[in-house]
Amino acid sequence: MVADIRYWDVFPKSIRGFRTPNGGQDVTVPLVLCGEPEGVAFESDDASVATVTGAGVVTLGMKVGHTTIRVFEADHPENTRSVVVDVAPCPGTDIQTIGAANAPGEDTGRYALEGHVHENNLKPGNSIQPVGTANAPGTDDTHFARADHVHEGLTQFGTNIQPVGAANSPGTANQAARVDHVHRGTLPGSAIQTCGANNQAGASEKFAREDHIHKIVWLEYTGA
Repeated sequence: MVADIRYWDVFPKSIRGFRTPNGGQDVTVPLVLCGEPEGVAFESDDASVATVTGAGVVTLGMKVGHTTIRVFEADHPENTRSVVVDVAPCPGTDIQTIGAANAPGEDTGRYALEGHVHENNLKPGNSIQPVGTANAPGTDDTHFARADHVHEGLTQFGTNIQPVGAANSPGTANQAARVDHVHRGTLPGSAIQTCGANNQAGASEKFAREDHIHKIVWLEYTGA
C-alpha cells in the first residue's frame, strides 16, 4: 500500500504591522495556500491582536502585541502550519485619545492627551485612571495618563526647546517644555505655574504647563 503523501504550505510565514491610528483602518492580509491541502482551518491564538477568517484573511492593527495564526487540516490537526503576527506601536505624530475601557499597559504606543498629568506616590491609593474618549486636548487635567503613555514629538529637524509664555494657559499652545521642567505633584497648594517667556532652560524650576510636550532629540550617525 502506497502512503498518501501530499505537500502543502501557507504563505507568508510572518506578518508585521503597526497599531491602527484612531480613525484609521485595520490592515488585512490574505494568506495563500500552496500544494494540496484538504479541509484547511484557520485559528488565531490571540484574536485581540489579529483575527483570521475561514477563508484565511488576517486582520491586524487593533492592539499592539504578538500572536500566531495556526493553519491545519481539520481531519489531521497534527498537520499544522504557523504564521507569526507582530503588531508594533503606531509611529504617527498625532496625539491620540485613550479609550476609557483601556487599562494601564493594554495599549502601548498611544500618545497621551495634551492635558495629561503624571501619577506620583505622594497620595496613597492614587491609582492610574484611564482618560475618557470625550476629553479633548487641554480640557481635562484631573486624570492621570496611563502607565505606558508616550509623549508627542516635534517632527521638524533641529527644533529647539521653546520657553513657555507666561500668558499661555493650559491647552492653548503646543510648545515643547523647557529642559528643566518639572511635573506637578499632589502636595497641598502645588498648583501648576506658567513659565515666563524670558526664562531660559536651566534658569528656574517652574512646573511645566499641563499640556506640555517633550522635545524629540534627533540623533544622526556620521561614522566613517
